[in-house]
Amino acid sequence: MNFKTLLLLCLTLSISLSTFSQNFKEIVVYDLNNSLESLTGNLKFNSSGFIDKIVTKNENRINYKNLSRVSKIETSRKTYIVKKYNNNLYAFEIIKKGDISLYKSLTKYFLENKDNGFRELKFNQHNGEDLKTFNHGDISPYANKCKSSQNLIFKNSTAINLYKLKKIIDSYNNCNLNSDIQISDGAIKIANKSKEKIKLGLSLGYQLIDAKYDSFGSDLALDFGFQTVGISAFFHPFNLKTDNIRLGFSLDFPVSNVNHKEVTNDGIIFLQNKTVYTSTLFQIDYIIDVSQSFKAYFGGKYGIYFNSGSSINIYLPNDLTQDDLLKFETENAVGYEIHLGAQFNFINQDFDFSLGYKPKVNFSLQANSNIPNVYDVNEPYYTINSFNFKLTYLF
Repeated sequence: MNFKTLLLLCLTLSISLSTFSQNFKEIVVYDLNNSLESLTGNLKFNSSGFIDKIVTKNENRINYKNLSRVSKIETSRKTYIVKKYNNNLYAFEIIKKGDISLYKSLTKYFLENKDNGFRELKFNQHNGEDLKTFNHGDISPYANKCKSSQNLIFKNSTAINLYKLKKIIDSYNNCNLNSDIQISDGAIKIANKSKEKIKLGLSLGYQLIDAKYDSFGSDLALDFGFQTVGISAFFHPFNLKTDNIRLGFSLDFPVSNVNHKEVTNDGIIFLQNKTVYTSTLFQIDYIIDVSQSFKAYFGGKYGIYFNSGSSINIYLPNDLTQDDLLKFETENAVGYEIHLGAQFNFINQDFDFSLGYKPKVNFSLQANSNIPNVYDVNEPYYTINSFNFKLTYLF
């Protein structure tokens, strides 16, 4: 070995010793009796990333101290606790301490509580690489005595990173813990999802009608009401993950005979309106969960009003005889309705109540009389708008 090589070796060794010595710092070591000892030293990680020894320096002499008689270690910035893991004693950095404790060893994280013990919390992986997020299923058992913590876990279940994990632990450690296992509201909602996707119902309703016959006279109108009976079906779309969207279909059968006298400039007009039509409406609602037994909603309906015997008879002004009569049959019409309502449970039975408003439906009229139309109307019609009340028994 020549002089140049020897000099280079000594220089490298000197730099290594200098760097190693600069890593030493004041640490406080607690033994199993909680007695403390101040040392100049450092913590040594093994090849698996765990602290298994304390390296100390005494008069330039390096010593290694195992953790068999050590309970806790404090440095100027961090506190470590000694735990048995995989049959070995290691020192773990304390991140959070409480009913749930969070520890760290290099890049690994660990959870501990009284019921579930001490366990490594592994990162989620994709294609063999860590995603820096944790599986909510590994965290949930440690926080199962606090509803708010369970809700927080459920809310962030797809991406619980270290920041969110700390928030969950803080929530649990500041929670008034329950003796029973708590389940998140979201999990309860999923569990309570109706396996029966389609609900059928029998309906009883009432409609307040405002009808206008502008094609026969600007002041000719009727206000009347009638009951309805019908059937309904409600279901949630199978391809949606939420139960907040509800679709429905309804058949309603209203029947009414209305007689009305109206004095116009032409004399006395006697109007007879027979309303018999079947409404077939499709609906979509947005559901708001108020409680397990009460759900509010709002939405709309659209469909066809099929004529099933509706007609209008208008007696001519000059004679109120059966022969002097203009007869019209009502044709089918399309219309829509906006509504709000509630689905609720009463005496262990499910009901649905809705209040709807039908803005305007135009019913075209087909003349069914040989008498000339004295009003000279080429396309006779009448319009209605209405308020609708309906109670449905669901089964």
